[in-house]
Amino acid sequence: MKITAATTLFATFLSFSTTAVAQGPGQACYYWDGATYGNVEGICGNPSTCEANMGYTVVGRCSGGADNRCCIRRGCVAGASGGRPGRCTTIGQCNSRPGFRRQAGYCPGPSDIQCCWNPSGPIPV
Repeated sequence: MKITAATTLFATFLSFSTTAVAQGPGQACYYWDGATYGNVEGICGNPSTCEANMGYTVVGRCSGGADNRCCIRRGCVAGASGGRPGRCTTIGQCNSRPGFRRQAGYCPGPSDIQCCWNPSGPIPV
């Protein structure tokens, strides 16, 4: 069999596409969010733990079903925060924290993922 550039390119694509999903708990996972943020890295784990720590989950990137999802925990600094650091999390998670504020446009992910910060204190680590 003659190996051509097309064969090599296909093999490279196949190896990348199979390693980009189906990761076990504690392993790195990736979420592509276009030209603005590119490949966003997370860790496969329990969604409840992720959300309790102000992260958000992406489905289809980790093996094991609903109890193992790609957890994205990313810091942010929203324009309205006055320079205070925050975390990218869901609107619901941010709204459930008394006194916290949120602003769209500073985080990768769908529109319900926003930068969330505490104007009077630190954010959870």
